[in-house]
Amino acid sequence: MPDGRDEVLALLALGKAEGIGPERLHRLVAYFATAQAVLEAADWEAVIQGPPAYRRPGRAEFEWARSQWSRLKAEGGRCYVAGDGDYPELLHQIPSPPPLLFALGPDDLAGPTVAIVGPRKCSDYGLQVAGELAGELALRGICVVSGMAYGVDGAAHAAALRAGGRTYRSVGLWG
Repeated sequence: MPDGRDEVLALLALGKAEGIGPERLHRLVAYFATAQAVLEAADWEAVIQGPPAYRRPGRAEFEWARSQWSRLKAEGGRCYVAGDGDYPELLHQIPSPPPLLFALGPDDLAGPTVAIVGPRKCSDYGLQVAGELAGELALRGICVVSGMAYGVDGAAHAAALRAGGRTYRSVGLWG
């Protein structure tokens, strides 16, 4: 496996690029073996297949990727890359598993886990319920897993951390 940081930066930049969604990213990485190899490849057309148009990641995507990496490290977080030995085995069994998981809290992916997901734009009541639910679950030792979106996902993560619990974020860079 290539250097972890470089592979994460490549995945983040690719996922942020216009027209590269989860399925295309998955196909590209499966075909070229690593995200770094995808970036180095000259011919994506055989793998990309069909509309809509796509754009290779540029300077802005790489700057964003570096800022996300720096933020993760500043917060004491970790990153799990799909295919690595530390990546949760059960996630490999779902269609299009998240390419990355960002983790804050104790380094332990074992134990009871629940996903709390919802819309980015939601009511104050939705935010309150997501936060209360995540906080109560965290107090009972249950790990809260969700995406990196604002709204319900963000409220769940924040509440789990406030309660001193474990939380993991799957990186969904599209949509």
